[in-house]
Amino acid sequence: LAFVPVFTHLLKSDEHTLLTSWSDRLSTALVAGTGLVLLATLTTARYLVPIVFGSAYTPVIHNLPILISGLVPLGIAATARTLTIVHLRARLALEASALRLIVFWLLAPLMIARWESLGACFSALVAVLVYSVYLTRRIRRVDAYRFRRAWVAAFLLVPFLGLLWIPTVK
Repeated sequence: LAFVPVFTHLLKSDEHTLLTSWSDRLSTALVAGTGLVLLATLTTARYLVPIVFGSAYTPVIHNLPILISGLVPLGIAATARTLTIVHLRARLALEASALRLIVFWLLAPLMIARWESLGACFSALVAVLVYSVYLTRRIRRVDAYRFRRAWVAAFLLVPFLGLLWIPTVK
């Protein structure tokens, strides 16, 4: 939300190219930042979860990186959501949020029944992915926003997701 005034000024000044460039850079930077959060989670979860939440939560440490992975597409969606505010497209943001909620509630009961808390994490991840793709695809119809660099950066993180399956609990 901090970029709403800047983006609004650029839009009112007919600086569409600059607005597109800024939004692309912001979404790419947010993906890079969430990638660092993902790495920090991978390296510190086994130490911090018992301290912060207690040793009873140690078995769910493996779920945390999957849940944290949802921050990557949320980084892209945050820029798209900011653009919905700038372009006065509140309905689009509402539709995307409703879609995210519907996807989660359709998947979660099935996945939780099968995989318990891990299923809930996967449900949340899928819901966030659907939300982000929907929002970025729909905001592109408003103006020439690309988000290509951000999605490429997000997909470049995929090979590192293999690190999620390295045991983090001794």
